[in-house]
Amino acid sequence: MNVRIKPQPWQRFLHDSYASLPRALKPPLRFVPVEAAPCRREPRVLQSAGSAVLVHPLQTAFLGGPPQQSELRWPERCLHTFGEVRLCGDQARIFFDEASTIGPGTFVWAEKAAKIRRPLPGVRGRACGRVFHLTGEDHDNRAHFLFEYLPRLYVSRELREPGTRLLVAPGHAKWQRRYLELLEIPVEMVMEGSPGTLRAEAVEFVPLLGGEDQYPHLGNPATFREMLGELHASIRRRGWAGSEVAGHGRSLLWISRQDAPGRRLGNEAELIDIARAHYAEVRVILLSEIPFEEQIRLINRYDHIAGAHGQGMHLAALTRGKRILFLEQGKRTRDQSWGAAFRNVAELAGNEAVSLHSGIPYAGTGRDWWYPREKFEADLRRLAEVAPQTSLGTT
Repeated sequence: MNVRIKPQPWQRFLHDSYASLPRALKPPLRFVPVEAAPCRREPRVLQSAGSAVLVHPLQTAFLGGPPQQSELRWPERCLHTFGEVRLCGDQARIFFDEASTIGPGTFVWAEKAAKIRRPLPGVRGRACGRVFHLTGEDHDNRAHFLFEYLPRLYVSRELREPGTRLLVAPGHAKWQRRYLELLEIPVEMVMEGSPGTLRAEAVEFVPLLGGEDQYPHLGNPATFREMLGELHASIRRRGWAGSEVAGHGRSLLWISRQDAPGRRLGNEAELIDIARAHYAEVRVILLSEIPFEEQIRLINRYDHIAGAHGQGMHLAALTRGKRILFLEQGKRTRDQSWGAAFRNVAELAGNEAVSLHSGIPYAGTGRDWWYPREKFEADLRRLAEVAPQTSLGTT
């Protein structure tokens, strides 16, 4: 079973209280660039800086006009090994002493100084041995974990020290290990962190692979595509790909967000009714009600997958040969937005993908929104005209 350090409520309370003290009552934070941080051994290059252009054929056909494409840039990234450090909070922020921590630019942690959990004076923390750092901001989101955190692990696979355990955020190993197992990571190598302080003999650390203007921080798309290929192969070995639903290329799996705390599609039911008129078979699911294995089986059975923008749609990365419809609020977003990122990832996985925008003003962060039924019906007709459903490939 996975190694777990049982979180204690008082640990979180003490660390948050210390972080909120006035600056005059504690040493000022000192940010050290990751390139200048004291390492146990010379950093080893995992990714060279580069750029690439992604072309979006289905988006181009749907919109008409010039080719739709995105340019991605990524920096050089290394595997850093730090010795005798302390790790603070759910995000396991690395501290070299009570006030020195890695500075901005790794994109792993939130950077608001007042919210940074830091070591308590005189407290060494519980020993956790040698670990690979696999947590950070948004560690509780499945899309962030698959798109940004697993690539950090994958790109370092040949250089990690044997026997190094994977440090994940407290309370999240149960679901994260399901993705790790698809990369053949043994469950016993997964270790949960603490909301307080841990003392590490050594920490292997890789910053997020993308640059400042890349969302998500995928890094080199060729490496990301290679990782997805291994995930797909693992799914096939387990027999999860399954057989297709009878629909002659016209079956649709709708991933609903109605169980989410916010950003729900307010008129989802009427959009599903419209979809039923365009597809031979439509099934609606809530991921919170379905085990992970069954989620994978379902996305590999249906020809089309649709749903509102949100972490549930990350599953499009775990299938191939499908057509993915991402419903988004507002008007078309810039190519490096998180909305565009889901489409890009689906394409890197080997699918056709298109972002459909509601065309009405953005409702605001966390707010429910609506997609005009007339526009959705017109969008489905447009897709059928420019790219017939029977043109899909198979898994």
